Amino acid sequence: TLGTAVSYISTKFRQHDMENGIFSSTLDGLPALCFRDTLNGQEYITYIYLDHGNLKELFTQSDSNANASAGTTIAELSDFQISENSPGFYYLELKDSDGDEETFYLHQNSVSEEAS
Repeated sequence: TLGTAVSYISTKFRQHDMENGIFSSTLDGLPALCFRDTLNGQEYITYIYLDHGNLKELFTQSDSNANASAGTTIAELSDFQISENSPGFYYLELKDSDGDEETFYLHQNSVSEEAS
């Protein structure tokens, strides 16, 4: 489960490594790692967050009233923490229900001018 979650998050991160493509925020008060896409002139946000023991992903229009319960489960986890220690450096902590943990950094190569 942890390996699946780490691989999934890392892949999404690399896919969105462009200026203003990655940021941290919240969804219904839950910490989230967010990815920005523009499709046919419309902006979308993908949220990755922990909701009731499930690491979830929600892809939605940026101006919608997104709801955490609408996300799709990626993996079962007991904890998911995300922090941006400095512009473009994200520290992630994941823990499964057995108490096993994975901690890792992801570095965004394309950091926006406002963030640096």
